[in-house]
Amino acid sequence: MIKRKLLVRYEGVESTFYPPEAKDPRGYWTGLYTSAWVLAHNTKMVPKDVAPKSYKDLLNPKWKGGIAMDNEPYNWYVITLRYLERRDGKEAAADFMKKLAAQQMQWRKGHSLIGQLMAAGEFPIAAELQVHTVERAKKAQGAPVEWSVLDGVIPISKVAAAITSTGANIYSSALFYDFLLSRTGMETIRASRRIPTRPDVTAPYLKSYKLLPFDQQVMDDFDKYVTLFRETFKPAQ
Repeated sequence: MIKRKLLVRYEGVESTFYPPEAKDPRGYWTGLYTSAWVLAHNTKMVPKDVAPKSYKDLLNPKWKGGIAMDNEPYNWYVITLRYLERRDGKEAAADFMKKLAAQQMQWRKGHSLIGQLMAAGEFPIAAELQVHTVERAKKAQGAPVEWSVLDGVIPISKVAAAITSTGANIYSSALFYDFLLSRTGMETIRASRRIPTRPDVTAPYLKSYKLLPFDQQVMDDFDKYVTLFRETFKPAQ
């Protein structure tokens, strides 16, 4: 969108509260909250000590046909693949993804839907559910769900706000943008169990783990990764 000149620069009156990794250095966007991708499981179907604790555990034959995944999990795929390439090498990372694809994923569209169906017992585990989806279902709705971290690392990406250059109400947009970045706006986001990017309004879910951020440089090759995922997993449409 920046390359196509669809966004305007606006840092916001409270942009100084946000660390460099949470905003565009040129002032085009600011991250509102962090999406953290974790493994989730139905606690009635999967005891805590049985739930996968590593990426390798996902390849256990007992999970075949029982792993849910969104049919467009591109951010999770890119971050995870690149992490495994650095850790194990490109060949081993590609082999892992091929073996995971052979586990016959339960394809669904939308992480909220996946969380609801998992809680209802349609499948025992979800490979890349957002942590706030699990926390919301667990604490606000009393659902039998829990999340865990594979190999001690959590892939994350930012969901950002920006102002379009094509809008007719840019000044109103700027006011709303400022509200979103304010403490009150961030507290509103946190109330939905999400993880605000503002350091003085945060959520504790990620403190104990190593975070794997989305590398913005990947955007130049993003279509390549999308094609690679679809060729490897062949997700349902």
